[in-house]
Amino acid sequence: ILESLLSILDSHKMTLAIIKLGITREVEKTKDASTLMRGNTMATKLMTAFTRLTGREYMIQTIKALLESLADQISKGMDLEVDPTKLGEEKAAHNMANLRSQTEIFLQAIIKSINKCPLPFRVMANHLRTEVVKRYPEAKHSTVGGFIFLRFFCPAILSPDAHTPPLLTNVSKDLRRALILISKSLQNLANGVEFKEDYLAD
Repeated sequence: ILESLLSILDSHKMTLAIIKLGITREVEKTKDASTLMRGNTMATKLMTAFTRLTGREYMIQTIKALLESLADQISKGMDLEVDPTKLGEEKAAHNMANLRSQTEIFLQAIIKSINKCPLPFRVMANHLRTEVVKRYPEAKHSTVGGFIFLRFFCPAILSPDAHTPPLLTNVSKDLRRALILISKSLQNLANGVEFKEDYLAD
């Protein structure tokens, strides 16, 4: 429904204007910086649909090859599991290096992709930053970064087979677990928060 609504708005050249208005109102009514753009409001849903619609090709260019490479390495025995209750302390410590390395690969690819990010996507992010600075200047990076990771990159990394179009098919159990750990690491980094799980502290 949201994508259909965006198509209608787009035909009247009103998409960004409506999204900007939604962002402004969302920031105005938010009482705590830590909850900015975290709820499932009409504004966040429209923004999510908008970024997925305008950013499909960008997403493919940025992480599809990385997902395919990770899937190949997992199928050949690479392990990212770091929960010692599932495999023991020594193996978990060894796998932590794998998790760090793979998370870093995804993070650097996303950071370096800024010039490929579609202009409408960037205009929306810039407006979000401008509005947040007016009320919560300390949250300008975490709100924009948190939104982009929470609503755009992390869902695609977590469930590449559910993305439109699919970024991967036939996601194995081991690969799914690796994707959960990578997306969780990226999300916590974007939000500037530590892990609740002790085994992920490192």
